[in-house]
Amino acid sequence: RPLVNVHYSESEPSDTFVAVLYRDHWFWVDDRDWESKSRLTFMMILFSLVESGEGSASPLITVNAGR
Repeated sequence: RPLVNVHYSESEPSDTFVAVLYRDHWFWVDDRDWESKSRLTFMMILFSLVESGEGSASPLITVNAGR
């Protein structure tokens, strides 16, 4: 079984977690497929963590200057 089970058809699907129209075909992940949904969500979180660009927030370091 693939890590993320992606379906495709020429007609617009219903009950999807995510869907995209590409070159007159629909590609989607079924909303009831918990394994594919969790794996896709995990990959999207990883992509957002490694994303870089202008204006990205720098890490904040707190230094205790008290007694």
